[in-house]
Amino acid sequence: MEIVLCVGSSCHLKGSSAILNRINALITEYHLGGKIILSGSFCMDQCTKGNSGVCIKIDKQIFSVTAATIDDVFRREVVQKLSGEDSV
Repeated sequence: MEIVLCVGSSCHLKGSSAILNRINALITEYHLGGKIILSGSFCMDQCTKGNSGVCIKIDKQIFSVTAATIDDVFRREVVQKLSGEDSV
């Protein structure tokens, strides 16, 4: 699974470094290091679409996350989907 985090100036000001730290902690917490490719992007062209959070792309789907929502999005979009793959 691929996760791309926007680190462009707008997302940087919205806390992308804190989101990056939290994603890394969640990857460790759920023992997903070998299953996730985490990278950065300087812009995802979402700034003008009214997103109030930091943009992340999880397997080509874009989400806007904050420190308050990243855990739920990660569990729903990463942990649950990877758990489902294990049972296939």
